[in-house]
Amino acid sequence: MKKITLILTLIITCFSLSSCEKVYEDMPVITEGEFPFVVEYELNGEKYVISDTVCCTFDGYDKSNPFPFIDYSRTWYQKLKSGNEDKRLLIEFPVNSESLITEGRINVASKVILFYGGGGYYLGDPNDIDREPCINYVEEYQSSENVSHVISTEMSFEQLEKLFGIKVTRFEFASPIENEFKEYND
Repeated sequence: MKKITLILTLIITCFSLSSCEKVYEDMPVITEGEFPFVVEYELNGEKYVISDTVCCTFDGYDKSNPFPFIDYSRTWYQKLKSGNEDKRLLIEFPVNSESLITEGRINVASKVILFYGGGGYYLGDPNDIDREPCINYVEEYQSSENVSHVISTEMSFEQLEKLFGIKVTRFEFASPIENEFKEYND
């Protein structure tokens, strides 16, 4: 009962003090950019190169939050200049492979992929600094017939070599920019 009273008090206070006007995060001054990268690795004696450019664009604000006291946050769009998202795949395992994360679980799909970074990371958004490039091990499994789950785990270069035989020899990404953010005027 105390929780309900507290929540109602917060909502009433919000309406009375600020008319619950949603606030936009500040607008970026630089709204787009291109960031080249190169990843080289060896697998089963073969050498592979992934080279492309991440194209990033400020995509507006996420207005889906129904709560009146939570700000609209910036959203970003990123894609590869080549348009070939498949090149992110380093290795894919057979269907119904055993999980490396949870003993005894069988995965519907599992793979090692390159995450080339988020648009906000490259365009200097202080709220997206944790979206930097990395390599992830991804497992998809079903907990019941109609319920699927996806787990993505960032891997170190040492883990990639030990677990999968992937030896990363080059991992170079353009640095993010320093951006300024100005007050948003609707």
